[in-house]
Amino acid sequence: MAQNKEYEQTVRRIAYNNSWPSCGAWKSDLIDKFEAQLNMAGVPQLFCPIHFNEDVAAKVLYEEYKLNKIVSNILDSYDELPLHPDYGFDITWRAFEIMMHLHVNTFDQSNSNQGLDTLFSRIVDSVFIQQINHSQLLKDSFHRLFCEDMSWSALHYSAARLFLLPDIQINKSDQQCPKRCESIIGKNTYDDLKDNFLQNGGLDAVNHRKVTLLLNKYVIPCNEFVLSGNHKYTLSIQQSLTFCISCILYTSRCERVHGDYFSPFKSERSSLRQYYDYYWLMLVSYTLTMLLILKYCEKKELSSFFSVEDVCQSVNNTLDRLKKVLENKL
Repeated sequence: MAQNKEYEQTVRRIAYNNSWPSCGAWKSDLIDKFEAQLNMAGVPQLFCPIHFNEDVAAKVLYEEYKLNKIVSNILDSYDELPLHPDYGFDITWRAFEIMMHLHVNTFDQSNSNQGLDTLFSRIVDSVFIQQINHSQLLKDSFHRLFCEDMSWSALHYSAARLFLLPDIQINKSDQQCPKRCESIIGKNTYDDLKDNFLQNGGLDAVNHRKVTLLLNKYVIPCNEFVLSGNHKYTLSIQQSLTFCISCILYTSRCERVHGDYFSPFKSERSSLRQYYDYYWLMLVSYTLTMLLILKYCEKKELSSFFSVEDVCQSVNNTLDRLKKVLENKL
């Protein structure tokens, strides 16, 4: 049955190729369903950006051209919505990566030549943890973003990349995910997790689901978990947030750049869950970028043209809309 559906999708893709551009934009049952859900919810868009103080933003961005370029790139992501949050994620991730390098090159030049895995850790320690410690509202928003309303699809995918069996052929970018995890939580903890998660013979569908649930229940929220041999572990907030950025967000970005996959919205496997997944990935990248911009303005003694409260409002309003319109299931 699935094979027949994919054959039908293959025929549709060929027809679209041969009739474009006269046929207009790609349409499908999924897009019709998504647009119907938007209309039913009474919202034209799911993503809720931060509104800037116009006078302050104009002055700061005009004088800080590097910052101005990053904000201009972020605006490109809006043009892809509501139908292509996958492209929105590509754009906001690029803005996040550029903003990280700008921050380090400006305030921490001794680490300017470090790889992204080291950069994630430095940014978490020097920026995000400080902001969380000074704002309970931000801490609550992060808990919602990374725990309560975490994209199950993104976490499920990362679980596979983290704990694949050795005999499965994977490319070099996939092999980096376990190494990044080891550097964050320690090799012994990673090995214990892997041994515990795969103790029933491998990462089959049942075990894969179990691994994903355990990561969401214990590892990411920094709850104590007990592994074989009664070894007890509790990740710090720093470790958990670095894990989310490096092993979930960045792993999804690598799949977009290096992966071998069908177009997420032109396959018979496409579903509303994929919309939630890419909206979530875009929201996380956007949120982290905006928090970096806040810290950049603070350290350069520039006037802020939005606040931490504005960031939290963007997170919560977007998540409220996502949950109202889309599916987020494991």
